[in-house]
Amino acid sequence: MKRAKDIRHNLKFYEDIHLPIKMPCIGYVLNGGALGDSWDTIVVLINPTKHKKHFALPAGNFNISVEDFRVSLNTPLARVKGEVEVPAASLMVLYKN
Repeated sequence: MKRAKDIRHNLKFYEDIHLPIKMPCIGYVLNGGALGDSWDTIVVLINPTKHKKHFALPAGNFNISVEDFRVSLNTPLARVKGEVEVPAASLMVLYKN
C-alpha cells in the first residue's frame, strides 16, 4: 500500500472488528486483496509483554509467515485457525489467500 488513504481504508485494528485483545498487545488486519496483493488477508499480532499471549484469529484458515524470529515468505511456517500463541516480546504475521 503506497498511499495513506489506502492504508486507512484497508487496515482494521482488532477493536474495530470486535476481536478480543488485551492491552498492551496489538492486533490488526490488512485487506491486501483490495489492492491486488496475493495475500488477501494479512494479520499482524504484536506481543510486547514478558509472557506468551493467546490471540483470537478472524474466521478462516491462516498461514504463519513470521513467528518467533523466523520468516518464510514462500512456504508457511504453519497453518492455523481459531487462535494462536505469540511468544513474549515478539510479533507474528499471518495471511490467507
